[in-house]
Amino acid sequence: SGAAARAWGGTDWTLAPTDAGTAITAEKFFTFGAAPGAGYRVSFTQIDRLDYRRSGTGPAEGVLQYQIGAGAFTDVGPLSFSSSASGGESLGPILLSSITELQNVAGETPVTFRIVPFGATGASGTFYIFDRANTTAADLSVKGLVNPTSGTPPAITSFSPDNGGAGTVVTIDGTLFTAAPTVSFNGIPAPGATVN
Repeated sequence: SGAAARAWGGTDWTLAPTDAGTAITAEKFFTFGAAPGAGYRVSFTQIDRLDYRRSGTGPAEGVLQYQIGAGAFTDVGPLSFSSSASGGESLGPILLSSITELQNVAGETPVTFRIVPFGATGASGTFYIFDRANTTAADLSVKGLVNPTSGTPPAITSFSPDNGGAGTVVTIDGTLFTAAPTVSFNGIPAPGATVN
């Protein structure tokens, strides 16, 4: 492992992981996950964005996998990390909505995603999940729909104004909002959301 500014990953991607199985055995992968809260279910729709940076000798191939609860990991599909540009590159979207096991996942069931890079051509190769834009915007973004396990889901009926700059107060009207809402605009969290 090793550090790089605005990145999560490491160095020393050895030549040994020439396929996903070997990379997993060598513990050369990234994991991240989510779980719906009690009383809710989630349907994952896509990995909206995956920004990466690799060196010219870093892993150029990979596979995306998922795990439901403590079950086995299952392949979503191959990943191509074809660019070794110093500014990084973006993958996405990677569709998840057609994967039956990732739809209507029950409350408190952990879902783990695993990115397995492999195919480095030099022992000093690097690979990182990377802040390409050098902003607070998401560099790795998973999207989905969360609904209550019973009853009617929350609904937005209107919002105003329909545009505005930073600091503009936005009113969102609807039904069945939770007491502690999470609101974001273009992926950026909005502070101070309240329910009346």
